Amino acid sequence: MPDSEELDELKETPGDPAEPATTKASPFSQKSKSPEDLLAEAKILSNLSISSQEVTSQGKEASSFNGSKSGGGGLGQAMGLFFAAVILIIISGTGGFYLGKNSSVQTVSNNSGVPATNEPAGSLQSAAEPTPTPLLEQPDAIGDEVKLASGLTLILERAWIDSAYSKSKTALPTEAQVNVEVTFTNNESVAMSYTPSLFLLKDSKNLEYKPVAGTSGEYKPLVLGSLLPEGSVKGGISFIVPKGEKAFRLIYEDAEVIFSLSTQINTSN
Repeated sequence: MPDSEELDELKETPGDPAEPATTKASPFSQKSKSPEDLLAEAKILSNLSISSQEVTSQGKEASSFNGSKSGGGGLGQAMGLFFAAVILIIISGTGGFYLGKNSSVQTVSNNSGVPATNEPAGSLQSAAEPTPTPLLEQPDAIGDEVKLASGLTLILERAWIDSAYSKSKTALPTEAQVNVEVTFTNNESVAMSYTPSLFLLKDSKNLEYKPVAGTSGEYKPLVLGSLLPEGSVKGGISFIVPKGEKAFRLIYEDAEVIFSLSTQINTSN
């Protein structure tokens, strides 16, 4: 029989503690989840940053858990299928997102057959509108009042071929004399002067002819002078031109008066 001291020692020595009964719930014991829930969990898992240490520790725990449990091969296969399903869901969701994005872009590009431009819509219409052609001013003719730069008003009253020139001794057989009769009027408030020698005649070939000194009995010669306000003067000027020419321009200062002879110059003597 053990004595009292040994009994005391036995009482003081603690026995092996009993292992607490822990029951670890299987991850697959829960109710099966819908694909939408799995997709949401997969997106949450994909956004989490897992360090290498955590992966290593989790791998060790998984290996120890698989080694300590019976039927570990079946559990590993189930977990592999789970992660494969999660990856497939992520891939299908990502692919659908990019597919929808590409289809929307293609739809926008196919809605219009005209390439997009930054120009306003009204610019195309304005470009197609024809530009109006500016109206050409009618040239001054016989009987028109022409305002000169000096302030005087000029009127070409008439133009004709001098009938007596061809009979004169100084006339050449290839030439003729053209007479013009003009009127100067001063509508300004001050006196204005005029100079007959400044007249110039041009034909259809743009050749120039100056007034001649000789006079004609068919008009009153225009001589150098000046006009008071509201005054006017009429007189004639002669030019020697080639026979056969009938289209002319009478020029004085900045004015041009176009005229054509009603009777063509006679080429015979």
